[in-house]
Amino acid sequence: MPHSIDNSNNLRHSLKNIFTHIVLALCVLIAAQSIISNATRDTSSAWGIYHYYIGAKYFKEVGYTNLYSCTLKAGKEADIETWNKIHTYRDLSTYKIKAYTKSADCPDSIFTKSRWKAFTEDISVLTSWSEPSYWKKVVTDKGFNPTPFWVLIAQAPANIFSLNNIFVQKTLFNLDPLFIILTTLIIWLNKDKKTALLTLFLSLIFFGTNGRISNNFLQFIWFPLLAATVLAWHKKRFLISGAMLGLATGLQAFSIFFAIPVFLNLLFSTIKKHPIQVKRSGLFVSSFIFTIIFCYMAGGLSERGLEGWIEWKNKITMHRNYINGELLNIGYVNLASTLTSKEKANTHSYIEDTPKTIQRNIDISQSKNIWHIIALLWTTLWIISLWRSSDNDPLKYGYVPLYIFLTLSPYYYLTLALVPLFFSQSQIQSRNLILQGVAIMFFIQLLLSGDYFNYNTQAISELLVALFILEITIVLALPSSIFRPNKN
Repeated sequence: MPHSIDNSNNLRHSLKNIFTHIVLALCVLIAAQSIISNATRDTSSAWGIYHYYIGAKYFKEVGYTNLYSCTLKAGKEADIETWNKIHTYRDLSTYKIKAYTKSADCPDSIFTKSRWKAFTEDISVLTSWSEPSYWKKVVTDKGFNPTPFWVLIAQAPANIFSLNNIFVQKTLFNLDPLFIILTTLIIWLNKDKKTALLTLFLSLIFFGTNGRISNNFLQFIWFPLLAATVLAWHKKRFLISGAMLGLATGLQAFSIFFAIPVFLNLLFSTIKKHPIQVKRSGLFVSSFIFTIIFCYMAGGLSERGLEGWIEWKNKITMHRNYINGELLNIGYVNLASTLTSKEKANTHSYIEDTPKTIQRNIDISQSKNIWHIIALLWTTLWIISLWRSSDNDPLKYGYVPLYIFLTLSPYYYLTLALVPLFFSQSQIQSRNLILQGVAIMFFIQLLLSGDYFNYNTQAISELLVALFILEITIVLALPSSIFRPNKN
């Protein structure tokens, strides 16, 4: 009898392994197809290249507020047909849509003659990749927003490599898929192949980047750094973990929210007199702060100096306040504005959605008290769960404040593809609940139309993310005693 039970268990284990490997093989095939599709995609999609490559290359001249006005000025002066047909753009100093005039605020006097010529030539090359209707939409987006530290990293390759070079078009603007592959490789070598392949799979079917990873310029350079943060913590290399998150934050500031639970863990461990946890969190925090200071000082070496950080802060503050009401973003306040506002009509572009965005921001401000109370209760539950936790892995708690306190464009939520890694050391049952949740959310998102300006689609999409973050909050708040001990 015991022998037959053993055989039965072995059979179940073998079938489970076969099923797992089939699923992983399918993940690899889908991931490979997505990578090939991205790498061979027509370069006519210049949206990301325009904002990140041109924004970095000419940061000294256009800064954070003059990219669009200078583009129109250069295009019209060069008598480029596309730009002669475009008469409106977003003023990046106010976020208002305005008509272009010859007196538009383009500081062309800051350009040297050779730099203005180079800028005009680059705009001409990019313009030829798409139709006028495309570019009319591009210059009603929200401009160039990376940190001065990112600019420092990106400026060198942007100034060295020319847009006219086909090899550059196929390599420099396809580095972002390589960041996904690099992240997968790092996880494979330092964790396990299942977590690595799940991360790859989720990265390439993610609703915010599906089919849009290529034709960018260093937009996802933070992704492997965030993965390295988690891996270093799991390996008890807390100084390295803090440094990796500091670099990720220096490149894309939203990453700082993953440091918040570690800061709180340090505070709570000090109060509770847990010396081991104090040491771990203390090493992380000290390394993180040192790296942030380094990024700040290094960013000051960019061509606009330390003043660039002040300009970035002013721009990002205005940006954050505006996108709270914009239909296509993700965050608690954004969900509140989507659900409570009377503006529920579909639109087709940024320019159509702008007056509705303004109205949604007004509507949410009028009902902010109830939403503030809900956010306070949600945050309180999160803090209590962190206080009560005996978990030695606080980084995964960062998803909750990131969602509650920050509205982001969908592509930043590529962080959700790292959920298998963040929760890889959690107890089996809680980990499975989270993995099932993220898988269900991703697949439902794929079934949606993908129309960013469709109200119903976006409302469902935002609700799905909110429910998943709520699931994370609840799972983290549940007492560990209800889960079986993790035997893996």
